[in-house]
Amino acid sequence: MTITPIGWILTLIGIAAFVAAPRLLQLFTIFSLGFSATAVVNVGSSADSSSGVQAWMFFGSLWLLREAVNALVTLNLSWPRKLTKPIITIALFLIVALCSLWMPVIIDGRLQVASPELLDTSSAPLRFGFRNITQAIYLVFGCTIAMLVALKNSEGKTLARSLQVYCWSGLFISCWGFLQWILHFLNLPYPAFVFNTSETISALGFAGQFGEVGLQRVSSVAVEPSLLAQFLLTIFPLLFFAVIGRARVISPFWDRIVLGIVITVLLLTTSATAYLGLLIVLLFSGILAYKQNLIRPIHILTLFVATAVCTIVYLSIPAVRDLFTLGILTKTESYSGLERIRSILLAWDYFLEYPILGIGWGSATSHDLVVKLLSNTGVLGLATFGIMLITVFGRLKLSVSKSPQEFWAGGGLGQLSIYVSLFILVSMNVLTGFAFVFGHFWFILGIAIGLPEALRTNPIAKSTNQAVAQ
Repeated sequence: MTITPIGWILTLIGIAAFVAAPRLLQLFTIFSLGFSATAVVNVGSSADSSSGVQAWMFFGSLWLLREAVNALVTLNLSWPRKLTKPIITIALFLIVALCSLWMPVIIDGRLQVASPELLDTSSAPLRFGFRNITQAIYLVFGCTIAMLVALKNSEGKTLARSLQVYCWSGLFISCWGFLQWILHFLNLPYPAFVFNTSETISALGFAGQFGEVGLQRVSSVAVEPSLLAQFLLTIFPLLFFAVIGRARVISPFWDRIVLGIVITVLLLTTSATAYLGLLIVLLFSGILAYKQNLIRPIHILTLFVATAVCTIVYLSIPAVRDLFTLGILTKTESYSGLERIRSILLAWDYFLEYPILGIGWGSATSHDLVVKLLSNTGVLGLATFGIMLITVFGRLKLSVSKSPQEFWAGGGLGQLSIYVSLFILVSMNVLTGFAFVFGHFWFILGIAIGLPEALRTNPIAKSTNQAVAQ
């Protein structure tokens, strides 16, 4: 076990906050959600076997511990009654996933699990192992964080502050991505030792390039460009609806600045997740904004100009055309695309053989969400996960239609933004894999659960609405 240089700093900060300023632990956890390549501690002797304890996990653990201590000292174990149903659905999914861990024990080597890697034809008999335990720990921790986020952000002021910190984090991570791109352009070394400290082999995305077109793939402090894109895509709706609705997350000025920077870095990632996700989130956000009568002539003009500029760039720069072809049009024919398809097909076969509880959580790799759940937790796992999402989306939709005031500006802009953030997050997970190891998934889920209660009990920022009305 090795503590990284940034790990020593974060450890001191975390301990100080735990003792002297426990309220900061929530904010530190939120700010560090996108730092998936930043390890406080690396566990393991080599890149193949190494596992990094991400910064959000470190701060989240301290936050959970502090809240548990406070609850025991004050004997206050209650929570808002309205949160009971969605929290129960998370717990049901978690229980099913943990019950599925019996499957490797029951199967006990009678099933051969093939390597999901494209050029690796090896296989191994399925037995309960250390990976099942670690993957279960990740899932338990993520579900617990989602519940805690929901509970702590069921008050308006806390929710507003959490979203501000989340967007500030997006700005910092985007600026660090810009730095990575500029240093590559200037042929200068990238300081990976600062934030890219995880020794896990999957966390080396900062070194990735599109060699065919000579472009640097921007991953910033994330493990890979697609994870950076997924994180930034959840921030986009928060800023988009604030800007077009003349409301605010941070401030009217900074919302526009951060939105522009986030979009630019999404394009710089050269990730299919970024381009496809940006298209989906723009279309979905635009449709909802139109239904809420938020679209104005300036927005249509801006969209027209942006489309024209993108078309001109595409037609005039060969490297951009090559990037689009390699990153989007022929993605499924690439090595990574074929490997993703192989993993899904293999996992589907495991599900067909063990359809009720799958072959056990952490036993099968599948680079999507649906087959991942089916192969690892069976029909029961997918059903409980679906019930959880239906419950959360249903409560959000109800809050949009019945709470037309008090969140940022009028028209339920905050509800719409969280609705779209959760929608694009789930959509990208369906296409690229279940990001249960990373904190942004559980944060957005927790915020989506806590939001309706925050609107009901403590409406957010009346002064903002009054300023907008004026």
